[in-house]
Amino acid sequence: MILWAHDLGILFIALSDCKGELLFQTSYYLGSFLTLKTEINNKLKTDKRVLTITPQSDTVYRCNIGVSGELSELIIHYHDINYGLSDMCKVAQKVCLHSERVSSTVIQNASNLPNMELTVHFGNYTNLSGVFPWQCRSSEFLSIRSHWRIQ
Repeated sequence: MILWAHDLGILFIALSDCKGELLFQTSYYLGSFLTLKTEINNKLKTDKRVLTITPQSDTVYRCNIGVSGELSELIIHYHDINYGLSDMCKVAQKVCLHSERVSSTVIQNASNLPNMELTVHFGNYTNLSGVFPWQCRSSEFLSIRSHWRIQ
């Protein structure tokens, strides 16, 4: 299975076997959610808000957004561009082996993946940065000044 994505001006190609094992990839995207903390804080300062980000692991961050002394907590699961590749291969296997005509119900039953409550996306989009359609029911977008002109 070949996954190709061109988003935020970044080329990404991944080749995996039928088990979802990554055989080859090329990517020019090396980023971390923590590097965006300053830009996010600058954006929030205009609204008198404060954001603190505490890493819980390599991919999970606990965020507290304070407004007028009140704190709202948000847990962010930051995934790299390979996230979901093995899940996508498993779904493709199940759908290909299914004897019925392919429908959204067949795909939904084969995937059995949870829906995200929020997707944070930077810049113009042609896809949802590796978020597959069955993983996201609705998305909200936050624009960061440094990413406005990315094509």
